[in-house]
Amino acid sequence: MLAVLFVWVFLNAGNAHAQAVDLALVLVIDNSGSIDPAESALQFNGYAEAFQSNELIKEMTGGPNGAIAVSVLLFSDIVRSLGGWRMIDGPESANSFADLLRSAPYSSSGGTHIGQALEAAVMELASCPYPAAAATIDLSGDGPDNEGVALNIANPLELLLAFTGLQTAQWNQEIEQNAYRLRRLRDSIRARGVSINCVAIQDPDLQDYFEKYVVCGKGSFAVLASSFQSFRAVIKRKIIREVRQGVRQSVEKSARRTTKPKNPPKKTDVPENGAAAKPKIKETGLAKAPETSGEARYEPGAGAAEVQEPNAGAGALKRIAKEAVLTIREAKTKLPISEAKVSLVGSGENFSAEPNGSLPGQFVVAWEATEGAAVSLRVEAPGYKPQEVQADGREPARYEVELDRLPIKFIL
Repeated sequence: MLAVLFVWVFLNAGNAHAQAVDLALVLVIDNSGSIDPAESALQFNGYAEAFQSNELIKEMTGGPNGAIAVSVLLFSDIVRSLGGWRMIDGPESANSFADLLRSAPYSSSGGTHIGQALEAAVMELASCPYPAAAATIDLSGDGPDNEGVALNIANPLELLLAFTGLQTAQWNQEIEQNAYRLRRLRDSIRARGVSINCVAIQDPDLQDYFEKYVVCGKGSFAVLASSFQSFRAVIKRKIIREVRQGVRQSVEKSARRTTKPKNPPKKTDVPENGAAAKPKIKETGLAKAPETSGEARYEPGAGAAEVQEPNAGAGALKRIAKEAVLTIREAKTKLPISEAKVSLVGSGENFSAEPNGSLPGQFVVAWEATEGAAVSLRVEAPGYKPQEVQADGREPARYEVELDRLPIKFIL
């Protein structure tokens, strides 16, 4: 399981023309082999009825932006997206989203890989097209993370225990190891301001497990649905609660923006005695967000800052410092590619490409180039065809590259 460090690019650096929302919410729904068709239908009908309720619609539309954004991920030992991002700003869009949930095909199979699902939810949040004031992951499931935990069918005792609902000491040890990896993942997500709330289905011990290893964020919580039949009422209360919390964060941020001083004092840069004058940087869209827990967060805006050399002549070409977020995925599976090399093609200089914390497949790239110079980013990874993307100065400065696998050659 990979640890995730989430860079909060989607909160304030989304499409400048997209409508802002009060909350970006990802529903992460258990679709593993332990869910039968009737139980799956109860889950999706419960979510659908919740989003159609007048009480929840009132909460979703009651913030400063009057809307939230929602996306659905189904997880087992793989993660699948259901319909992408939807903005809900009233009864019509809420009903449309409910119809999407009810139409979800039954395909439960495989294990319960919670860590993989949370990583996918973080990537989903990063792709949200609506600038959001808060972000929440809503996880539902009926078992702990069992990624990599295999049943030894050659061991009669292990088979007998599995059929009676018990597990061997080896099984429990592997589940516990996964739990500690989950906690590290949870901590990295919490450090970026994302909340995780959970609903445990049928198992009170699972509620304790979620509270200990998964939930995070201000006011976060885990609740218990004692049966799939009671899931409908529980999930409605849960979503109302977390939407209300997200809207409250949006209200608080809106209030802080409106109370900022109109004419803040200007700072004057005075070079130290005997020191050469430093180049002045004129911001043209790239903003560095406030630091959290000692780690810098980046908001790629126009992606450029004009660098003015102290002794540059009037006819000298301007040199532009640029920065962007680059996401690298496999073209077929859409999974992130971490083992990649990024280089600059063109007349740029002072290039750097740093992995974005431990978020797989994402890099923060920076370089300098003269104004109007053609520059491309070249991406290479073992086993994939190299690809280039033109750094065209788009806003926000975010680029995505999808690599195709090289054909396998057989030697006879």
